[in-house]
Amino acid sequence: MLRTTSFIATLIFLCGAAYLRPSDGFDAIAVPEHDLDLGFVIRGEVKSVTVQPGDQVKQGDVLISLVDDAIIAQENLQQIRAKSTLEIAASKSEFDLAILEETAAQQAYDRHAINDLEMQRAKTNTIRKRLAWELFIQRQEEAIAQHKQIVAQLQQHHLVAPINGRIEIVNVDIGELVADVKPVLRLVTIDPLVIDAPVPMAVANTLKVGNNANVMFPQLIGSPSIQGTIDHVATIADPGSETQIIRIIVPNPDGFPGGSHVVVTFH
Repeated sequence: MLRTTSFIATLIFLCGAAYLRPSDGFDAIAVPEHDLDLGFVIRGEVKSVTVQPGDQVKQGDVLISLVDDAIIAQENLQQIRAKSTLEIAASKSEFDLAILEETAAQQAYDRHAINDLEMQRAKTNTIRKRLAWELFIQRQEEAIAQHKQIVAQLQQHHLVAPINGRIEIVNVDIGELVADVKPVLRLVTIDPLVIDAPVPMAVANTLKVGNNANVMFPQLIGSPSIQGTIDHVATIADPGSETQIIRIIVPNPDGFPGGSHVVVTFH
């Protein structure tokens, strides 16, 4: 009896699936292409907020800055050290002089005018001056690396837009203290919108990447049908609902809100 009931249920499902067509409507939700909660990786006091909800921003725009006077002073000092070649030039002059003195000592030694100890002292002095010159070169390289490190720390005082998008929420104000890794701003991109529509396997089997899809926004009175493109067809089905996820990319120049319920049909 149980097997008969199971067989009948399966038969009913298959018969129903046979009548599903790509032109039937499938419910889904259209979400922003990007929906980012942004925050700082350091603690600090807010120095400036240059955006507000609704603003359009471009990748690289500074959105919020923290007080950075102290680290700017450090960066200026380290930049001077990184650019300075005075110690290198002075030590190079001493090294050049040591070479000349060693050459003169060698000539005197060849004439037996100085002893072995004096000759060895001249050679050792040349080595010491060369090592001092190389040490100052190394110190400048270290100063350059330290300057780059401080510049990277300075950049952490500025929250920069990682993508083009619209400011949705700003959670801080000037003078407020912010904690590290705590979101202070929400940035979204709603053009295009992304739709992951659960579609019955019988229909999904007929769809391919690059196919067109029509998207309707039922809640928006008078909204037209928008044409999107299939970006991905899931290779794994949901065993409970017998559906596959079809990802659709929909251009949204009119700014229809992300999170809207939509109805998707396929050609």
